[in-house]
Amino acid sequence: MWAAAADKRSRGLLLGATACRPHWAAKGLQHQDGFSLVQAASLANCRAHAPCFAGELAVILDHGMRRVLEEQEDEFLYLT
Repeated sequence: MWAAAADKRSRGLLLGATACRPHWAAKGLQHQDGFSLVQAASLANCRAHAPCFAGELAVILDHGMRRVLEEQEDEFLYLT
């Protein structure tokens, strides 16, 4: 999904929830993706983040939305 957003030169926010591997493997393959953040960060117009705390998330969203909306940068945020 983030690769398609990069190809279309999308702007905005993309939420994903597969940043790390849990200890249980019975949940399905969508929970075993440990590399999406690394791969998304390699794209030129993708700003990939894995926030741990609510304060961190607030700063990332504020900064990212300012760049996309006010400065009209051609990029998107990928949050895991």
